[in-house]
Amino acid sequence: MNRNTLLVSLGFMSVFVLAVTTTDMINTTGNKIGLILAEAQQLASGVTVGNNTTMGSSVTVGNNTTMGSSVTIGDNTTMGSSVTVGNNASIAENTRIAQGASIGDNTRIAQGANIAENAKIGRGASVGVGASIGGGASVGGGANIADGANIGGGASVGENTRIAQGANIGG
Repeated sequence: MNRNTLLVSLGFMSVFVLAVTTTDMINTTGNKIGLILAEAQQLASGVTVGNNTTMGSSVTVGNNTTMGSSVTIGDNTTMGSSVTVGNNASIAENTRIAQGASIGDNTRIAQGANIAENAKIGRGASVGVGASIGGGASVGGGANIADGANIGGGASVGENTRIAQGANIGG
């Protein structure tokens, strides 16, 4: 551990506090990773983080969540347990990703988006500001979900599909 890091154990969770300026941290499963943290992250047990990943302030990550390499997580973002985030994904601030959701490689999730339980976002997809993806919904690779759109639970959006701003699909 870098001497600029304070690790406090609170039962099942570990809380990282203070600014971290190193890219040689230890994740909660004991493997070396490349990780840059801002302030007050909460990383639960079994979290795996790839190289060159950056997390903003007040990020919470649930048990057994896996993030690929070069992932960016914005401030005040919450991820549930067993979430998978692919390589080069970008998740903006104030975003909520529920348990079991899957975010593909090269995916962009904009500010304030809500990804519900077990939703799947394909490779290279984009989810707009304040958009909502319902539980069990599937968004195909390269799809573009515009700002404020709502994809209902269980709905399926095909690859390279564009959903208009404020649209309501399925559910």
